[in-house]
Amino acid sequence: MGIFTRLYFLRKPLIFCAATGLLWTKLNNNNDIDKEKLQLIINQADLICQEFKEKQGIPGVSVGVTMHGSLVWKKGYGLADIEQRVPCTPDTVMRIASISKTFTATIAGQFVEKGKLNWDDTIDKHHPDLPKFLYENLPVSITIRQLASHTSGVRHYWKKGEPETDDEFNLPEYYITRSFSTVSESLSLFLNDELLHRPGTSWRYTTHGFTLLSAILERISDDKQTFVQLIEDLVIKQLDLRHTKLEYPDELISNRSRYYCRRSLKEGLRNVAYVDLSYKWGGGGMLSNINDLLIFANTLLQCRQTKSINSQSTKQLLKAETIREMWTPIVATKKKNTFYGLGWMITKEQPSSINEFTIPSHIYHTGGAVGATSILLIIPCSNNCSNLRCGICITILTNLQSARDIYQTALDISLLFRQISPCFSHSKL
Repeated sequence: MGIFTRLYFLRKPLIFCAATGLLWTKLNNNNDIDKEKLQLIINQADLICQEFKEKQGIPGVSVGVTMHGSLVWKKGYGLADIEQRVPCTPDTVMRIASISKTFTATIAGQFVEKGKLNWDDTIDKHHPDLPKFLYENLPVSITIRQLASHTSGVRHYWKKGEPETDDEFNLPEYYITRSFSTVSESLSLFLNDELLHRPGTSWRYTTHGFTLLSAILERISDDKQTFVQLIEDLVIKQLDLRHTKLEYPDELISNRSRYYCRRSLKEGLRNVAYVDLSYKWGGGGMLSNINDLLIFANTLLQCRQTKSINSQSTKQLLKAETIREMWTPIVATKKKNTFYGLGWMITKEQPSSINEFTIPSHIYHTGGAVGATSILLIIPCSNNCSNLRCGICITILTNLQSARDIYQTALDISLLFRQISPCFSHSKL
């Protein structure tokens, strides 16, 4: 059994309400949350989710929230399969898109701890067979840190000289149907293309950069394990994630959603085109559900906070200093007040536009795939309390391509639950 199992959610008394999807637990022996207040918060969160689904025209949405390691709310909305009228539930498995990058970064962090890797190593140190990357026709070196923070210059879905766009779903490379048998084989898509900028001088989001990172992890692993084996052995089995895996299009997967798209809200829904995500497993090719993602998030939360309370916990997925480094801002992104660390986005504390309280620092990653939009968001504890998993985690998965406002929806819901958290300070500016 893994170091953090789904049984953790069942260690305390539960009250389940089928009508609202509420799963209530006693969160703290000394600071129990009033059930009536919790129900009011859940009712408000439910309205936010319903509005998000209807406004964006999303077929199916699943959402889950934990406070201090305990599941307080999860619910599914709409349909996982429109044609067969299959309801979307918290168990529905969907594409998690770029949240996959956080899993790849976790394995990289484990290799750093084992001494197999250093964030500032150059990639040719570990993979000397790769051709030299070029910038302005001159060879340059790329570090692991630059790959994991999107500062390497490795391209995304367009080549240097081609128009850059925020609407990547219009790019042909997004719809690859070829199956790649290995990560190394998929490197052929971009390995000989010139870098978009000199490494370390700019931030440009790149899924291919994480494909390259996953190839290096394969290269330095024990017995030259495949990335499939690394994900399975170092994360999935460790945490007992029963519904998380790399996507194979022809595999039979219980509770898997269908995927949909539309050109506009006025246009009807359509099934998405067939794609094979084996070309970007490490950057956007994984499947999961909200239950597994919340286990993953709470494990990382425990890793981050273990050192601060001098815990005597033994085995962990990552050491406290590793996850803290991964969650430290490295470079500013295009989004205001948002930075990128190592495999994660970080937003610093800022004033709220709707009330007198601050929006706390939080760590998250969004994802956009063919037929899916997703987010995993973590608000760590603002006090050094005795609960290793003190904080709020929320994940939202949808089966619609390009569903807008998912980040704001997740943030709004998390701030609702923060209002009743006994461990968060609500200091005014």
